[in-house]
Amino acid sequence: MSSTSPDADPDYGDNTDGATGTTPVTATVFQPDRTHLLGAGLMLLTSLLTVGAAPKLLFWILLLPLLYAYWVLKSRTTIDVDGITATYAFSANRRVSWEDFAGIRFGSGSSHARSHDGQEFALPGVSFNSVPDLAAASGGRIPDVIAAGRVAADDKVVVMRRDGRQIVKTREEAAREILAAQEEIEQAKKERAAAKRRSNTEPGGWYQTDAEGNAIIEEQRKPQPGDDGGNNRTDES
Repeated sequence: MSSTSPDADPDYGDNTDGATGTTPVTATVFQPDRTHLLGAGLMLLTSLLTVGAAPKLLFWILLLPLLYAYWVLKSRTTIDVDGITATYAFSANRRVSWEDFAGIRFGSGSSHARSHDGQEFALPGVSFNSVPDLAAASGGRIPDVIAAGRVAADDKVVVMRRDGRQIVKTREEAAREILAAQEEIEQAKKERAAAKRRSNTEPGGWYQTDAEGNAIIEEQRKPQPGDDGGNNRTDES
């Protein structure tokens, strides 16, 4: 976890990097979280208990929490209009200009700046969660991949398939699939309704269908005496 403390330089306020066309950059400092000093204090208390067993042999253990506290206070990464500077507690400082800057590599709890010649150096106080602050401090030279990922995710939806698997699709693709599914449901309802009407037709009747598939039911008329049907004729003698 890192903390940032912008230190604006008025000389940088109206400057623009003409080579890249990016916005002006003010000096911004990234330092290790000051809560690490609490850990150094706990280490010191634990060391006192250990050193008490053999002070003449184990006195050097007290130096460990003090060195750790010194590292927390001394180490920092500074981003300004000229580039990135890493200040170390126990080694020489490192710097890369924006013209030679190639990118940042994030590891497990660490970050490294890379130059175009492939050289890397650690960035104290910088973590992956610092990316939005890095993008702002660098004037866009370091892209905000977190914000870009959120924007891309906002246009995505998770679709649950019938087999239980989840797939990610764009909102447009999901909307088209929903409309197609709704059309299939409406068509199935129409087919079921037509089948129900056909099944309810009286056995003595017959039916036809109109252009929309709706049944046209007509009842057969029972023969009356005197009709030409053959079965109701009487023999004349």
